[in-house]
Amino acid sequence: MSAKTASTIRRMVPSGVGWAMVLLAFLGVHGVATAQPKDRAAEISRPRRLPTCGLEAQPCCTDRRGDGVIISSCGAGLGCDVAANRCSSSCGGAGQPCCDGPDTYAPTAQASPSSGLYCAGGQCVSRKPMCSRGACGVANHRCTECGQTAGGACCPPDAQTAVPFCPAEDLFCQGSTCARCGHLGEPPCPGGFCRDPKLAAGPKACEPCGHLGQLACSAGGCAEGERNFFEGRCVKSAYCDRYARWAVWAVDSNATQPCYQSGDRWRGDYQAHYQWCRSVSRERAEAEQNERRKTMGKCFFCRSYATTAREAYAVALKNCRFSGVRWSDNFEDHYRWCMDMPEERATSEQNARAQQLDRCLHPPPGGSSPPGSPPPNQSCSYQCCYTPCAGVPQPPPPQQPGTPPGSCVPGTVCGPQCCPH
Repeated sequence: MSAKTASTIRRMVPSGVGWAMVLLAFLGVHGVATAQPKDRAAEISRPRRLPTCGLEAQPCCTDRRGDGVIISSCGAGLGCDVAANRCSSSCGGAGQPCCDGPDTYAPTAQASPSSGLYCAGGQCVSRKPMCSRGACGVANHRCTECGQTAGGACCPPDAQTAVPFCPAEDLFCQGSTCARCGHLGEPPCPGGFCRDPKLAAGPKACEPCGHLGQLACSAGGCAEGERNFFEGRCVKSAYCDRYARWAVWAVDSNATQPCYQSGDRWRGDYQAHYQWCRSVSRERAEAEQNERRKTMGKCFFCRSYATTAREAYAVALKNCRFSGVRWSDNFEDHYRWCMDMPEERATSEQNARAQQLDRCLHPPPGGSSPPGSPPPNQSCSYQCCYTPCAGVPQPPPPQQPGTPPGSCVPGTVCGPQCCPH
């Protein structure tokens, strides 16, 4: 840089700006070269190593599986001609080598591809089969056409698929024969789908979808009404569909228990319940459903009450001398009485029955026996293993050897322990 140039720069530079900074800027603008580091220069000049297998016309790449089997393969879009040990772009057709690049479903030494996409260079494409219209022979690694016609034989298991199959897109292997799938009236294709978006996979076949009474379509849902919860069908009101189904279930339970309920609330007619729900407000329908639930809950409670009352009667019949309506073996009498009473009243009666039976089976030591007690030589001591005692006291079990009088026998939940006196 000449003295004249330097003087010119000094006049142009504002005061306070360092001279060194200006000089560096000048050198950068005029492209003054700096020396490259030796290691960087060596890296630039070093030639890149090219792959020795897997490219077009190159030998096939090989890898060994855990069981010792050698796997041959090539790059994307290629297939290994195992006879010539060369990678070829002519692959996948009948009589050609099987395509086995990473863009196919060809198994590798580690595992078979699990993703349906192959991604490289920032782009993803769908994986393709090893053979476009058939099976890949395990021995010769060549494609054989098969599985293309309905009624024809399925392709045998091959290098890609472990079970018989039909590669044509609207066929599936049924037994050993290819059958059509995915169209109206035909079975759904493997995976449970139909070819036409206006069809849905029914229990046995593809059927029309989207309108009232039909299945909801997989993509569009319901063109009319709403999708119900139970079957996925289109109904005018999904809420009323649930209401009617639960009502019918309650009616069935009423008949099988039985709970002896009658009237319009207990009719097993789905349409009647559904249409009634549609004619009233949501609050009115919920109130009706709650009444039905309360009745069913009371039914289950009272059936348990009546069963326990009969069990208590059976115990008292052998050991005590009780009488009255409390001590009856008539299940229906106990059940209907319970249904007419609040649950608290029935629970109180249940406890009173258990206490009366307990006093009969286990009189207080040294006291007088209450009415209905067993003879003195059959008196028992009683200890409850857990508190409070639930259920009906049962007759004492045989005394276990080595068990002290009045002790709790391991394994008993709650009951009398009898021992000789």
